Amino acid sequence: MWRNALRSAPSSLRDENLCIGQAGVFANGALVLYNFGSGKNDIVSKHSRVKVTQTKSDDPFEFTVTLTGSGGETHHEVTMTQFTYEKLTGSQVNPASCVQAAFEFLLEREPQESILTRFDITVISTYYPAFETEFPGYLH
Repeated sequence: MWRNALRSAPSSLRDENLCIGQAGVFANGALVLYNFGSGKNDIVSKHSRVKVTQTKSDDPFEFTVTLTGSGGETHHEVTMTQFTYEKLTGSQVNPASCVQAAFEFLLEREPQESILTRFDITVISTYYPAFETEFPGYLH
């Protein structure tokens, strides 16, 4: 079923080189592809492709995020404290998955080019007060 979903995705959202070991769907319909062996998970959504790399595992965590969509590629640097991570996820997913979910939330509300290039994940609530309430629906 997931392989068919990948095949039917627009070519701009496909990566034929992914080795799909497992797949799932976020509440918002984004297809999650787990690329085992690379240590990275990619999210293919209707908006753009999200790649998250954790660059610092000490508190605060740091991530680089690359968004690839019809408008090209954008790069973002995100920080998140251990406290915020636990508050948002209850430690039920890894920190990178938390950041992926946050970007899925953002991409449903604004184009990738409008997302700040450097920010702490807590700033999302400043722009979107319902973020913490709606966020659990984006976790996988």
